[in-house]
This record gives sequence, C-alpha cells and structure tokens, in this order.
Amino acid sequence: MLTTSQCTHTKVMSFFNDYSEENKRRLYNVLTEEIDMLLTQAMALDSTQRDEVAALQHKFKGICRYLNIESDMIKLAKETKSELVANTLTLQQLLNDIESEI
Repeated sequence: MLTTSQCTHTKVMSFFNDYSEENKRRLYNVLTEEIDMLLTQAMALDSTQRDEVAALQHKFKGICRYLNIESDMIKLAKETKSELVANTLTLQQLLNDIESEI
C-alpha cells in the first residue's frame, strides 16, 4: 500500500514546484482526473478480472513514477483489486491534501 509520509508529500510538492503557477494547476487537474478515472475503473472490476486489474495497477504505478514516488510504494506480493483501490484512494487523498498548496 502507498505510504503517505511527509517524504511522499514533499516529493509530490517538489514535482509540482518544477512548473509555473499556471502549469501547476493544469497538471494537478489532469492528475486528479486520471486518479478519479482509475478509481472508477478499478471499483467497477470484478476481483476475478486479473488481467484488467493488472493493467490498471500498471497505470497506477506509471502515475507514481511520473510523480517520483514509486520508491514510496510497498511492493505488493500480488496485485489485487482491493490493494489497487486502497492505493488509489491513498494517492487521491494525498492530492486532495496538497491542493491548497498548489
């Protein structure tokens, strides 16, 4: 599961601080849209749809890599729908928490 340490918060803020004020807001909006879509898609899946869960897990990991927080993820023994939903909710909450700082 994704950890929401101060270090993770700092890494995400550092990502956004590399961009102008205008671009920060645009990037934030795109990322929150992507996370919302990912969560919706994950929740719609049946737990037995392993290939689809794996594809969404891959997308989630790509977003984390983009934000430079992939090392903050605990390696999952197996990719399950419940882990994907929990991790996506955690990332969604982190983005909500930093919204006022952007």
